[in-house]
Amino acid sequence: MSLYPSPLAGTDLGDTLDDLADIGDRDVARIASAIGRIAVRARNGRIDREDAQLLLAAIAGSPDGTDLVGALGLLVAELTADTNPALSSLTDDARKEAARHGEETAYALTDYTLRAPASRACAALDHTEGKAR
Repeated sequence: MSLYPSPLAGTDLGDTLDDLADIGDRDVARIASAIGRIAVRARNGRIDREDAQLLLAAIAGSPDGTDLVGALGLLVAELTADTNPALSSLTDDARKEAARHGEETAYALTDYTLRAPASRACAALDHTEGKAR
């Protein structure tokens, strides 16, 4: 059963958020719930153009990676850092490999080319009747 009543029930987003909520981590469930609430607000017309622009920038449209996608990339690096005590039972090589992949993920998710489309979407919302605001 979906956590999200229509209009998200049965959508790719609703299904993904349900899957995230089901992994058993309370903080991830809260993030999934917040994403769902934002999507429902958008679908119900409760987000205006300026708020949509702000949300796009905060989610994935910051040119310097200071957005949620960038933060998630940095979190992956934090979780896979060879200094993470949770990884102490791994061999040195396994810790180093995990750290390398975490750093690659952080690099990829903070790279401007990933967020360029969302940044351009932000800019596109900054027009009124074909003219820049």
